[in-house]
Amino acid sequence: MLRLLTMRTALPILRTAMLALACMACVGCNDSGAPTAASTQPAAQEDTETAPADPAPIEGNVITRNLPRFNDAFESDRAFLQWQTTFYQHKQFDRLPEAIGYYTSSDLYHDETGRVPMAAFFGAALAQSDAAIDDCYSELMLEGRDSELITLGYSIWLADTPHARATMVQAREVWQSEKLIRLLRTIERTKRQRTIDRNFEDSRVIYMLSSEFFANGDEATLRKIISVAHMHNAPEDTWQRFAGQGATIVLRGLLPNHPMVRRIVEDEAANNPSTPVRTHMNILLKEAGFLKERPGTDDPAGS
Repeated sequence: MLRLLTMRTALPILRTAMLALACMACVGCNDSGAPTAASTQPAAQEDTETAPADPAPIEGNVITRNLPRFNDAFESDRAFLQWQTTFYQHKQFDRLPEAIGYYTSSDLYHDETGRVPMAAFFGAALAQSDAAIDDCYSELMLEGRDSELITLGYSIWLADTPHARATMVQAREVWQSEKLIRLLRTIERTKRQRTIDRNFEDSRVIYMLSSEFFANGDEATLRKIISVAHMHNAPEDTWQRFAGQGATIVLRGLLPNHPMVRRIVEDEAANNPSTPVRTHMNILLKEAGFLKERPGTDDPAGS
């Protein structure tokens, strides 16, 4: 059964995702209307036995901006989110240190529900490049603020590659902050579980999966998201409704401008053995302008 704490946290997560959808719909413009890249990011919160606590707790929820070296790495939070949600297309690993620095000094970091999904993104990105792990370690580990180091440490732990694990051992030797040491202890006691294997009753999973897809473009991850989207009209206060709404929001935001997403959604719409899944995918394709209703019927593509 979904715990009440999880459902209470679901509401701000869903509001954040709606803002993300609005940003994704505005592909090709930044806050001032000037041309930029594409897309954006949903957020979420978790409450399970198998995941660590919030990767970047800050006492009093105060974020200091006394290290401005990354503040101008992106033109705006929107520009950062556009870069993040299209990472699997451009794979700019060299920008990961400044991206972590920018994120942890931006207003986005104030939304505590988004920190774990964002760490999932950074972890999935770092898992693809040992050199990126080394760059982040060398640029952030010695001079970074606690918020940067905690986010980096949690992200490296989520990457879970041999090089990532070796880097965490190295970090134990240089981290002096009580918060960082506490993070390491929490991580050491925590069972590592792939996000794709986790239960959707954990309200952050849908957005962790989305964040990982933004980083690596993994087809299996996208199909896992698709698998629950048709549940968006499930009864109120159920994990099925929250997961379904989250998945639908993500797919609506990505479909118009991500050819890979469109290809997989079209495949699911045509070939998934579940009628509800096929029907919902066809509806999303129609909403995105990729599908026409058959004459004389309300059913898009005859699903």
